[in-house]
Amino acid sequence: IEHHNEECPSSSPPQPRNTKGSTLRDRSMPKTGKKTVSFDAHGQLIGPNVAQLMTDLGTYVRQNVDINIDSWWHVPKETKEVIWGLVENAYVIDVNHWKKILS
Repeated sequence: IEHHNEECPSSSPPQPRNTKGSTLRDRSMPKTGKKTVSFDAHGQLIGPNVAQLMTDLGTYVRQNVDINIDSWWHVPKETKEVIWGLVENAYVIDVNHWKKILS
């Protein structure tokens, strides 16, 4: 068996791997201020910020709802109100539509 004693020419420390970031980051206060979402005549969300709202809503739910709750209907009203507060902090949205968003 032959052994080679070659040094690795490495003048810099190893670079960290690129990994996917956490989906549970805090987005309750966007750096650019509140985003606006609107509703069409049928009560459906419309506008360029809808996808981001859905992403943020999923994050808020993961942060605030016990994973053992098997149905949204079993989530306590107080928890849903906390989630709505997070939505209101990040978005300009009509309070009359909160049941539509959180149902």
